[in-house]
Amino acid sequence: MKQPYKILLLLILITTGVVSAQEVVVYKKDFEVNKEGNVTVNLFTDDVLIENSIDDKVHVIYSVSFTKYSKRQIQNYVETIKVTTEKEGGNLIITSRGKNLKYRFFEFVTMTNRALNLRSKDTINIRKTKDSIVNEIHACYKPYLRSIKTKPNKAKYKYEKSKGAKPKFLIKVPEGVILKVNGSGSQINFSKIENQTELKIKRGGVILDRITNSKSRFHIKDGYFYAEEIEGAQFYFNDVYKALIGSIKNATIENDFSKVEIAELKENVKINDYNGVFWFYNLNNNASFNLDSDYSKLNIYGKNENNNLINAFKSKVKDDSNPAANFTLEDPNINLKVANGLIYYHN
Repeated sequence: MKQPYKILLLLILITTGVVSAQEVVVYKKDFEVNKEGNVTVNLFTDDVLIENSIDDKVHVIYSVSFTKYSKRQIQNYVETIKVTTEKEGGNLIITSRGKNLKYRFFEFVTMTNRALNLRSKDTINIRKTKDSIVNEIHACYKPYLRSIKTKPNKAKYKYEKSKGAKPKFLIKVPEGVILKVNGSGSQINFSKIENQTELKIKRGGVILDRITNSKSRFHIKDGYFYAEEIEGAQFYFNDVYKALIGSIKNATIENDFSKVEIAELKENVKINDYNGVFWFYNLNNNASFNLDSDYSKLNIYGKNENNNLINAFKSKVKDDSNPAANFTLEDPNINLKVANGLIYYHN
């Protein structure tokens, strides 16, 4: 009679015992793909880091680090994560549904752009450098708040330092393959990716360090976009509540109802805007760009600069409290038209 009791007690301890720290590998597999094929990533309420693979294989690794979770809690958490892969010829399809409470909470409760990023702040009219924009982007990698209270007259947010689960989803992609990413309520991070990329995401965000592939296309709706350096590609922003760009050249932006901050505006940039807000913090003397906008609000910064655009703004815009409207500038390197918007010049 004692032996069954001991076995039962052992099972209870195993299933209810708290683990101080443990990493669980949910999924780990590598694939050989056609170098001229496609890798498609479908994400639902998940965070992923996509980086370069050095061995011509696609690596899919999903792990979770737990702190002070019981074995039963770990099991329940892991069971909510779904990762599947499918090979079609030389192509690969990766589908993931994660336990991203941040996006699920906001998607079903608040549905506001401001709520997508708890640490976001309204932009104030202070000139920023590329380094300050990059530092602001890096701050976005910090962990999000773990618990959210919604009762009135209570503290809304608090950190849970003693107990937590930290998922890590990593996909390594070899050079040459075409990368197709579709996301909903997710955050997609890119590191040192030179592949042609076609991305579509809704209610989420994109964070990338550098992009140079002119064939890449990024469609972001109802979310955020952070890029340290852009040297190519086309971007389509729709209701993006905050876009931070360290520097940009050889690129096109199609923008509707979005807020875009650019630290360094360089050569060969084309912007078409309907009803957005832009901050151009630093205009390179060699800058060449075409901006065609309607119902837009532009913020231009310049102090002791001497180029055609700055001089043109100085002549028409006295200060940031007296904006110019219906502004047009034609120059060999600059073609700027604001049909029904406002332009603010900040010293």
